[in-house]
Amino acid sequence: MKVTAPFYSLAWIGSMEVGFRRVPCIEVVGSYFPGWLIAFAGGLILTAFARSIFSRAKLLHLLGHPAVIYPSMTLLFTCVLWLCFFN
Repeated sequence: MKVTAPFYSLAWIGSMEVGFRRVPCIEVVGSYFPGWLIAFAGGLILTAFARSIFSRAKLLHLLGHPAVIYPSMTLLFTCVLWLCFFN
């Protein structure tokens, strides 16, 4: 099946539309920060909070290797915050 030229032009126009969307930036004291950076900071804070909860409940030994668990929790919290507030 041969792909025609209008299909390519529609794909090109569709890809250009993505670049014209609003950039999710937040103004903080006159400076604009991208939304993902704010979500990342929130993810780090939530990870530290979750670690303190696991520590107080004496569940740290059940979590596994910290080099895998804490970055994974940070990524999870960052993506959830970004999806909830900026997407």
